[in-house]
Amino acid sequence: MATTKTFTLHDFGEPVEVALTPNVTEEQLLTWPAFMTWKSTLQANLRLQYTDPKHDFKDDPYVLQSITVQSVDWFGPKIGFTKLKAIIRNSTGKELPGVAFLRGGSVAMLMILRPIDSRDERWVVLTEQPRVPAGSLRFVEIPAGMIEDSPNFYGAAAKEIKEETGFTLPRSELIDLTQLALQKYQKSEPTLKDAMYPSPGGSDEFMPIFLWEKELDRQEIEDLRGKLTGERQQGEMIKLSVVRYESLWKLGARDAKTLAAWALYEGLNREGAIKEEIDRRKKEQNAPARGEGDSHDDDDDEEAVNDIAAAAMPVQFLRRLVRPSVFAQSPLTAARSPIAATPLHNAFAGLSLGPTPAPRANKCTLIQVLRQGRIQQRARKLRSPQLANRPELKGVCLKVGTTKPKKPNSGERKIARVRLSTGKVITAYIPGEGHNVQQHSVVMVRGGRAQDCPGVKYHLVRGALDLGGVGSRITSRSKYGTKKPKAAAA
Repeated sequence: MATTKTFTLHDFGEPVEVALTPNVTEEQLLTWPAFMTWKSTLQANLRLQYTDPKHDFKDDPYVLQSITVQSVDWFGPKIGFTKLKAIIRNSTGKELPGVAFLRGGSVAMLMILRPIDSRDERWVVLTEQPRVPAGSLRFVEIPAGMIEDSPNFYGAAAKEIKEETGFTLPRSELIDLTQLALQKYQKSEPTLKDAMYPSPGGSDEFMPIFLWEKELDRQEIEDLRGKLTGERQQGEMIKLSVVRYESLWKLGARDAKTLAAWALYEGLNREGAIKEEIDRRKKEQNAPARGEGDSHDDDDDEEAVNDIAAAAMPVQFLRRLVRPSVFAQSPLTAARSPIAATPLHNAFAGLSLGPTPAPRANKCTLIQVLRQGRIQQRARKLRSPQLANRPELKGVCLKVGTTKPKKPNSGERKIARVRLSTGKVITAYIPGEGHNVQQHSVVMVRGGRAQDCPGVKYHLVRGALDLGGVGSRITSRSKYGTKKPKAAAA
């Protein structure tokens, strides 16, 4: 019979004996992140019995006496799971339940997709995969995965979602719902992680829940259905399903993290916390970075330029630009308005601009612009966003098929799913009669939507690369890659 290996911990005030299994060493256990997190959290909470005068156990504090590691499961070169029993008693001999299954933290992701052509419609990405501990081969849940050795929850979340769904999620688009809720409201246990604990009575697993909301083409949302992905070497076979948000709480009723994500999203939305967080991030991104030399160092040059500009302006143009009544202000208005002290005002003061024209409806005056500023116009949305201001991009066809047009049109429209050279996948329309495109064909993609096909914002270029031209075209041949027919021999 193998001899039990033991060592002593000195971090808990009194020595604590730790008994190991034969397949793990002291160094391997002490450097395993899950054990390190569990040990430090337990140590901090035991110490609170002596430092917190309102603690429930301050009169007869509990003490950790020993730890027995009962089993260790390895995932290749790393420890995967560990089951242990901790003996924690007080002076009267009363013992706390100490059997723990250590596995470390995980991350979960609530992925909400919104079609561009509908603001109120929401879809959620769910996964179906085998979960043998639950006895199921088709367990429905939101995407989740283990943190492993990564201390960065955002990076671990992005990596797991990339493996399970194929989406690349930048950190700036992720919102930690659990952290947002705990920061905004009272924390009952400051020594615990800012995460959800799905089974605190038997496991140390903690799970931050992230939110990712994105607007996508309706065609891209449809293509996600039935998609299989995942890393085959992990033995996973993950099936994606896209369901309506209104059905999330019913379809994910068996999964604790799905219900927790739904409850956090609903509660934080009701309080306006998610919108506040998004507005805060937008304000940080749009805040201009002022340099040290941005002060009024060139006031003299600016005054000279304004004087010259005012002298050179025709009087008719100045009459349309400003009204003389603008400068006849009360002392209070003049103190508030920046125009009273500008060099441009001094240049205008000696000009006779003639009678003031009648104000037009829905037109703002110069003083209104100076007081309130102009309303910043929303950036115009790109017609072909994946081309990134390029006229054309090369791509490889992933799938060729047809789709139905919008009413009242009928028939079928030829479309192709194309992976661009940038790595983005788009849906493109194939113009003209007939085509020779098939899977793995190399094609050229240009911008331009198909008027009766929602979500199709690109066209394939006929007569370029593997896509041939339309052979029977007589007019507009340049649009369809058709060569000029040779004249018949006399």
